[in-house]
Amino acid sequence: MIGANATYFENIAGPARSTTDLSKYKINEYAIDECTIKAKISEGTIESLRASPLKNCNFDINQILQNAHGKLPSPQHLTFGAFEKALSKGTYMADCFKLCGNSLAPKIYNHWQGSRADGNINVLLDVDIIDNDAVNAHFAVGNVITQEMGEDWVINEQYNCNPDPLQDYARAAFEDIKVTGITIGATITTPECTVMVSRPQSLEAAISDEKSITCQYNESEYMCNVQDNLGYTTQMTPKEFAESQGHQIIYDSISFDDAKRSTTYLKMRVIE
Repeated sequence: MIGANATYFENIAGPARSTTDLSKYKINEYAIDECTIKAKISEGTIESLRASPLKNCNFDINQILQNAHGKLPSPQHLTFGAFEKALSKGTYMADCFKLCGNSLAPKIYNHWQGSRADGNINVLLDVDIIDNDAVNAHFAVGNVITQEMGEDWVINEQYNCNPDPLQDYARAAFEDIKVTGITIGATITTPECTVMVSRPQSLEAAISDEKSITCQYNESEYMCNVQDNLGYTTQMTPKEFAESQGHQIIYDSISFDDAKRSTTYLKMRVIE
């Protein structure tokens, strides 16, 4: 069904019970034999399908992943280990291991990319870290990678940028853990890699060859001393300074660019 016309999909699945319109696509939710399916639809075409929770999902995943080495169980019984045994190893990723907060349960993911023979399909398995087995596995993996890679590496979520140190530990800990969500699509969204940025105490940003400003870090933000043409000094944040110079802010990048030079800022980039 990936790549199929949404109207054709609804002829089989029935009408959507809800629709969420976003800027470039929409998410339609369907109930198919008591299994909740969410379809990401762009320009009338199915880009991906997600099933979660899986406790009532009995569809045959083998019809989608036809090149599996062995038969996959129904989604409600699927474990991370069973999936990799039937196909091949995916890449483990995570929302967090430290400082996860309390608003939502964190997830552990396994991202599998099929070959051309598989139609270049992507599968993202995930589990909510809620029940005891998942919590214990999550805790164990977090502890061991913290010991091996250091707390800053874990807090800054570098396991999604450089996943190799995580793989063996996560694979052993989550092998028998049941999956609680499956996303299948030609392209799917995976956890983002967070760029680690050092926070120097002082930053200098060039306005021209002759003039620059200096920004000092003070408790929670940088403040810049900006001198106008009359010699008066005003304090403003790097963002305010960039906008005063007619630059455009680029979200969550890490450098300040102008025609003359580039100077690092914390999670901000501006361009002409």
